[in-house]
Amino acid sequence: MKKFFLSLLVGVLSGVVFFAQQVAGQAVNDIVPLSLPETLKGRALPEGVDNSVAPWFPPIYSQLWFPNCQQASGVYHAFTYAVNHARHDTANTPDHQMSANFTYNFYDGESQDGVSFLHSYQLIRDAGNPSVTDFGEDHMVGGLYWMNGYEKYLHSMHNRIDKVYSIPVNTVEGLNLMRQWLYDHLDGSEWGGVAVFSAHPPYSDQFLPPESPFAGSKVMPRIITTPSHGMTIVGYQDSIRYDVNSDGRFTNNIDINGDGRVDLGDWEIGGYKVVNSYGEEWGDSGTFFLLYSAFAQGIENWGAQNECAYAVTVKENYEPRLTAKFKISHNIRNRLSLKMGLSLDTARAYPQIIREYQIFNYLGQAHLLSGNDSIANGEQLEA
Repeated sequence: MKKFFLSLLVGVLSGVVFFAQQVAGQAVNDIVPLSLPETLKGRALPEGVDNSVAPWFPPIYSQLWFPNCQQASGVYHAFTYAVNHARHDTANTPDHQMSANFTYNFYDGESQDGVSFLHSYQLIRDAGNPSVTDFGEDHMVGGLYWMNGYEKYLHSMHNRIDKVYSIPVNTVEGLNLMRQWLYDHLDGSEWGGVAVFSAHPPYSDQFLPPESPFAGSKVMPRIITTPSHGMTIVGYQDSIRYDVNSDGRFTNNIDINGDGRVDLGDWEIGGYKVVNSYGEEWGDSGTFFLLYSAFAQGIENWGAQNECAYAVTVKENYEPRLTAKFKISHNIRNRLSLKMGLSLDTARAYPQIIREYQIFNYLGQAHLLSGNDSIANGEQLEA
């Protein structure tokens, strides 16, 4: 059995950069298009699915003043669901809920700009993600806090993303693929998957009419302006309906948007169930319906970012084989980059292999390592 020896390499930005360029994080770059197995093509599905009631789904998140909707949807809602589904753990305890602000605080901090959940997914691949128990309640620790303590980081390492899948949402084929994923993960599971997308926030005050199932529920018939808000698709209902063009009918077979063809963009029947991150007091206990056709109005008329939603699978029982424990002190954390050197020979002056990670890599704004510039020893961190 080979034995590796670890060394910690520290790069500090001070006029020059050691080891690498200064990078403010990278989004996951090996996204796999989800595909439907031949054996599932053409199978009948139920009229509706709602995975928000599954035991794996956590209580709905309230982002309050944080612009962390991407992490609320992509990490707290979707990653929590994926981890608990794989491990058959219930999500009604902080031990089994994934912190949203762990990755948000590395990337964004005080800028109020937010950062894509795809950036968070890359960091989770590298370092894992802590539970709410280990990290703390987001609104208690704030938007600058970096987690302190090796044991907490070790716990986090077990919670890893395996694959990130893209699902097109602007075509009938993509819709059918999404419905299959929501139904049973494409593998016969009792509960299906969930998916994350970015679009304009659901500010409209529109509701399903009396003629529709779930009448009176909040609905978003169309998406307007920039795709900046992260949300989680948890199910679908094929029979909900909304009269988009106000002609007194509910149709899927006439050209209502005037583009000269009849396709998904013209559908007034059918929609996704979506979980928002404004708490359970918003909408219908934190949820709303989004017409299938809202995603298919053409990229020039907005919709979902990249015209896709994204789903993750996880490493069910991941065990790190080699870890590094360190204590470090620094007073400007976004000038710091940590890398791991590995070598078979302890006599070597320089490592044979240098591994660069997303975490602790010129991130976190110009603060002490802890994120609190006013406490004693705030420049110290153990991880």
